[in-house]
Formats: sequence, structure tokens, C-alpha cells
Amino acid sequence: MSGASRKWAQWAVVAGIAAACAVALVGIKTLMGTPGGPIGPGAAQQTLDPQIVEDRTSSASPEASWIAISRARLDEMEQSTATS
Repeated sequence: MSGASRKWAQWAVVAGIAAACAVALVGIKTLMGTPGGPIGPGAAQQTLDPQIVEDRTSSASPEASWIAISRARLDEMEQSTATS
């Protein structure tokens, strides 16, 4: 491969990468500019029900509730021994 054709091939690769970046930027701009799109301005206005998150968390880690119950019982025991 001669030097001229190698240089042309390098420029072709650079042009291909630049074109891919341009297409990606246009795609991201399209997604962000669409109201109600997956990552657009309307996406932040969706609400989340905290009860659903609490239910999922409690079922995913039941040991957290055991710890809270144990702490409450220990506090009750400490208070009962301190007053007697």
C-alpha cells in the first residue's frame, strides 16, 4: 500500500467516525427535544407512587424490618430496666 492510498484510508476512517458521531448527536437531540419522550422535557413530570417503592423495598429486604423491630424492643427493655 502506497503512502497516498494509506493517507486516503486514514481520512476515510476519520470521516466515518465523524459521521457516526454526528448521527448520534442528532439522535440524542431528537430524543431530548421531544416532549414526553423517554429522556425529554416531559419525562421529568412523571410521578412516582412512594407506596410502591416501600412495598418493593420491604419485600426485597425483610431483614430491615426485623432490625427496626429489634431496636424498638431493645429500647423498650432499656427503658423498663432503667425505671425499675
